[in-house]
Amino acid sequence: MANSLDDLFEEAPDVLQYFLSLPPDMQDAISLRSEEIYTVDDLQQYVELLQNG
Repeated sequence: MANSLDDLFEEAPDVLQYFLSLPPDMQDAISLRSEEIYTVDDLQQYVELLQNG
């Protein structure tokens, strides 16, 4: 299991591609919480939170 977003990117390169497809401001916000994102679900939930304001 990943210990951070960077670990998740190493384990699942498709997740990195998804992350890179997001707008830069969203990438920045996610990067600030990278130590709290361990799974694809964590990432998707945070993206939804950012999108819904």
